[in-house]
Amino acid sequence: MTYEEWLELARADDRVVGVVVTGSRGRGALVHAASDWDLRVVVRDGDEAFADSLDTAHGSRVEVSATTLSSFRDGPEWDRYSYAHAAVPVDKLDGEIARLAAARGRLGEDEANVRATDALGVYTNSLYRSLRDSELGLDLAARLDASDSVSALLTAIFAFERRIRPFNKYLRWELEMHPLAWDAAELLGLVEGGLSGSAAAQRALFRAVEPRIRAHGFGAIVDDWDPHVDFLRG
Repeated sequence: MTYEEWLELARADDRVVGVVVTGSRGRGALVHAASDWDLRVVVRDGDEAFADSLDTAHGSRVEVSATTLSSFRDGPEWDRYSYAHAAVPVDKLDGEIARLAAARGRLGEDEANVRATDALGVYTNSLYRSLRDSELGLDLAARLDASDSVSALLTAIFAFERRIRPFNKYLRWELEMHPLAWDAAELLGLVEGGLSGSAAAQRALFRAVEPRIRAHGFGAIVDDWDPHVDFLRG
């Protein structure tokens, strides 16, 4: 079936309570001629068998993943960015599907603080390891640890603003279309430098981000690295 036919089916069947369009089509980003339609179809609780019958194979032109309303409320953590900027063409619950999707695509204040704290711990640890690797001439290890550190830092930077780090495919688009409180070109340049594994580039990134870490109230995570903070700064 086409996208329009799926929506027609969803609107006509009382067992379906909502449809969320995720992916490139849902957020209107990086769409091309071969882009598929990613539909999250929500059905009433108790209609699990019906939900299973709606699923389509990966790679389908319209890729449907159906679930019950209760399962939709408690979806997996890794999938949350799917709902950032997603479209909701069918909502039979007076806006409840749209509210749930929006909540899945954004962090609450407490979870943002927990996520930022955890991610900054990984960032500083991996940064330290990468810099030590570099001193020892362990180039591969330095790059791998640099990748871990940059990945964690991006998670923290988005959490500072109660946002979920985008899938890598959408990072540049997200920064340019939904800016953080950081110039997109500057941040992307620092990120690319950090990913190289270069000690100088990683220290430049740390010096740029340290004031932001402190401004958001997470300076204690940096201070825990005393007497090595100067080593991290370079």
